[in-house]
Amino acid sequence: MYYLPYATSLRLSDLGYTNKSQSNLGITFNDLYEYVAGLKQAIKTPSEEYAKIGIEKDGKRLQINSNVLQIENELYAPIRPKRVTRSGESPSDALLRGGIEYIEVRSLDINPFSPIGVDEQQVRFLDLFMVWCALADAPEMSSSELACTRVNWNRVILEGRKPGLTLGIGCETAQFPLPQVGKDLFRDLKRVAQTLDSINGGEAYQKVCDELVACFDIIPI
Repeated sequence: MYYLPYATSLRLSDLGYTNKSQSNLGITFNDLYEYVAGLKQAIKTPSEEYAKIGIEKDGKRLQINSNVLQIENELYAPIRPKRVTRSGESPSDALLRGGIEYIEVRSLDINPFSPIGVDEQQVRFLDLFMVWCALADAPEMSSSELACTRVNWNRVILEGRKPGLTLGIGCETAQFPLPQVGKDLFRDLKRVAQTLDSINGGEAYQKVCDELVACFDIIPI
């Protein structure tokens, strides 16, 4: 059994459902055409690791090809823009044809304490967080800046509950305590929550913010 004492989700780490060979692809999300161009390039980029396996052995097909991505659906990104494909259509061609129909959020793991893998509080938080993502100021990111966010991603996955854990903001050298980063984020989320509650009535979204931001007080700084 694999485990790390301060990990939050080994499934999302290099030990889980990911592909380390994709880490240098540099596929960005600044706009649809840039994303599609990166995806199409990835299925044409040779992989030395896969080339060693070979395409066939003893007349048996071992893999489709020896590229980093053998098909577009193999991209293990934390989030993927999607559109339902037509027969024989690739995911990228579907996006170019009709634009983004929905977003596939893959940066999640199940809640082991819920019989259905997720609870109402978490669903409401995801709703709130995705609305905030759509509204927040989002300057374009280079592939190197995207790689810096992956450093934070891996750090939280492998050591997210570690006392004294720090995170960088973008590619800045300064480091900040995880609880501070989390509380700063929730200050923004609270404003969105107030607006959503004013539209829907009640205080359900604000309650979620208050309950979850308190979790950062449990983590020793």
